[in-house]
Amino acid sequence: MIKFDKKKKNNITIVNIYNFIRKTVYPSGEFVEDDFQTVVREIELIKQYGFPATYALKHDALMDERFVNLIKESIDEYDEVGAWFEITEELAKKAGVKWKGETPIDDHVHRGYSLGYSPEDRFKMADVYMDDFKCIFGYYPKTVGSWVIDIRTLTYLKEKYGVIGGAICRDQIGTDGFTLWGGYFNQAYYPSKLNEYIPAQREEMQLDLPLFRLLGPDPIYNFEEGLREELKGVHTLEPAWIIGQNKEWVHWFFECLNEEETLGFSYAQVGQENTFLWNTMYKGYEVQIEHIFNLEKEKKLRVETFS
Repeated sequence: MIKFDKKKKNNITIVNIYNFIRKTVYPSGEFVEDDFQTVVREIELIKQYGFPATYALKHDALMDERFVNLIKESIDEYDEVGAWFEITEELAKKAGVKWKGETPIDDHVHRGYSLGYSPEDRFKMADVYMDDFKCIFGYYPKTVGSWVIDIRTLTYLKEKYGVIGGAICRDQIGTDGFTLWGGYFNQAYYPSKLNEYIPAQREEMQLDLPLFRLLGPDPIYNFEEGLREELKGVHTLEPAWIIGQNKEWVHWFFECLNEEETLGFSYAQVGQENTFLWNTMYKGYEVQIEHIFNLEKEKKLRVETFS
């Protein structure tokens, strides 16, 4: 692995512990106890180290009392509850929008995400989500995340509900049935009012809502997969994947952030959607949280909620 010059870096590294919570990924929409218990274990580990965290709820989890009660009973004033904006049949129907999916849960981009719907329908579903969230928590979420989300929905959420930050997927080719490629590598940017995927080139064309890239992509291997035959798999901080469980790689990744010069600040998102299940992610989660704890003690990074 690359070795770094140990000269002091003036910029800060910011870490968000950001967990996306779905009720289920099963097409039927059924509740799965293992998905729920994964959130329980994530919260337990994070609290063990005293970190603040953000829990972003998909609408199906938002409408399930088990998840809502868990969040309300477990978090404190240092934590954040955010929005995870994926479309479900329940959300679409509640908004009076024709559901495009073939089953209650359908994660194809043109069915399960805002891009698959007209702007008017996107706004209707956003209204329902935000109204339900406020009814349950007493306030609107300050941040919204989704693997992919369009600029018109982001603008609407900012202007009507005061959302101050957003998050989208890392660059990837074909994973999960969609491709994002050639965008901002990591960290955050202010998107163009015309395209959420590119930074604004002029202030007047800038949406004043920073977008963060999720999942902590490897600065080298994330972009070389497919170019070399021997390079296979997912190269991100995701604790469910092999490299995210590799202590040596995790330490190297944070060394990249802490020792190299950056534009303003370095950034990493730690966390995983609960539907990957605890038995697949706990090794990586424990390795990463412990290392972050040690780095914070050394004042090499700062752990914050997303907002």
